[in-house]
Amino acid sequence: MHAVESGGFPSNRSSSKRWSFGCDMTSVASRVARLWLFLLAVSTLGAPAAFGDQFIVKQNGGGTHTTIQSAINDATHGDEIIVFPASYLEKINFLGKAIFVHGTDPSDPDVVDDTVIDASGAGHVVTFESGEPSSAVLEGFTIQHGSETHGGGIYCINGASPTIRRNVITQNFCVLNGSGIHCSDGASPYIVDNQILENI
Repeated sequence: MHAVESGGFPSNRSSSKRWSFGCDMTSVASRVARLWLFLLAVSTLGAPAAFGDQFIVKQNGGGTHTTIQSAINDATHGDEIIVFPASYLEKINFLGKAIFVHGTDPSDPDVVDDTVIDASGAGHVVTFESGEPSSAVLEGFTIQHGSETHGGGIYCINGASPTIRRNVITQNFCVLNGSGIHCSDGASPYIVDNQILENI
């Protein structure tokens, strides 16, 4: 598991690959072929699609969905889910999808405090259990009131490697290991710039 308390991604994370296209291409076909190869390579690396759909979650209506999980259910790889401030009394599971799920302003502590995912003591708040890649991103939430044997707040197993950043993970409970975050079975998430406090 890669964990960084502050700053950017951990230093041992492989840097993004750079792809350069020479200026000596003389035909449209050559350009198209090279672009196709680039897109194929990006897809192979597990990056989200360049033109994903956007879903808006507003608890009281006015968006595309009123719950976060219903938006995840409808999303596919590369999609973005923007969650407006409210207290969402639910548990969420990324279902193996490379999607970007975030609050409206992860850089504003007040907005993060007001964008809450609350499991009400009924299990893990957030689950990654289907091999989610680093392009599966959870950002800008207060994650609270999970209760489980392992991983009350966030449960990450089965080789999942999501990016978990700029969240407040608090007031979660577990019987054995990882009241805030539990990772096992080959999971290796990127955990960056989170506050993990007051978990039991």
